[in-house]
Amino acid sequence: MKFEFIPFFIQYAKKRIHYRRPALMGIINVTPDSFYDGKEDVDIDQHLKKIEQLIKEGADIIDIGGESTRPGSKPVSEKEEMKRVIPVIKAAKKFFPQSIFSIDTVKCEVADACLELGVDMINDVSAGEHSNNEILSLAVKHQTPIVLMHKQGMPKDMQDSPIYKNPVEEIKFYLNNKVKLLLKLGLSDDKIILDPGIGFGKNKSHNLEILRHAGRFGEFRELGVSLSKDIYSKRFPVLIGASMKTIVGDMTGEQVANRLPGTLGLHLGALMRGASIFRVHHVKAMRDAINTCMEVINV
Repeated sequence: MKFEFIPFFIQYAKKRIHYRRPALMGIINVTPDSFYDGKEDVDIDQHLKKIEQLIKEGADIIDIGGESTRPGSKPVSEKEEMKRVIPVIKAAKKFFPQSIFSIDTVKCEVADACLELGVDMINDVSAGEHSNNEILSLAVKHQTPIVLMHKQGMPKDMQDSPIYKNPVEEIKFYLNNKVKLLLKLGLSDDKIILDPGIGFGKNKSHNLEILRHAGRFGEFRELGVSLSKDIYSKRFPVLIGASMKTIVGDMTGEQVANRLPGTLGLHLGALMRGASIFRVHHVKAMRDAINTCMEVINV
């Protein structure tokens, strides 16, 4: 199998970045119940130290979230989510003004408040479903990049009995329809990132199929979605977020704390299959793994 990494652009509000190598999204969970690093009573200084560490390790994007979406988690109120993330974002933008920040939320009001503070991207695990697509309109209004993720079910029950006839084709169809909607609403195509949603309503078999065909989720070809009626063709960057998740445990037999080696291998496999962005807890380890892998294959 021949591997070729395809560079991509993302147009942020104040700058256009050309990613010539895979991009890394570092995770900041401002939550007490996230499956890997959720903690009670973590103060802003601790979050800032973690953000600084991720930036030094080579994170291209810092993804801040105030609501856990782990299997079995319960939703939190808009007020509670804002209480968690707003102080961290204000401080992060003050101390790291040149860095790219993303808000991990399904709530339109939370996203809007964070964009007003200068956040550069929206990461919506519901692809607009939670807000009845209002968050998509918000992305268009601000002309801000947005990650659209597929999931089946809700976090509280999404892993109970996920069912697909053909997971790759069904997820690709779903994401394509979201892309069509965003383009018709007026979002430029250099602001759309697609995430097939590893572990969000998928079992081990579904996840492996998704990973083996990672690049396919970014393929888009449609008639009449641009200003002309010509065939519109585009390859969107695909984000994979499998860091420390159950799929890694299923493949290695390891508990959460010992899943880093499996995470690196799984993400490198997805890279070889066309993924462009990786959402991870351990940025340095992932950066080193990608750099050495690409050096070996002389990319």
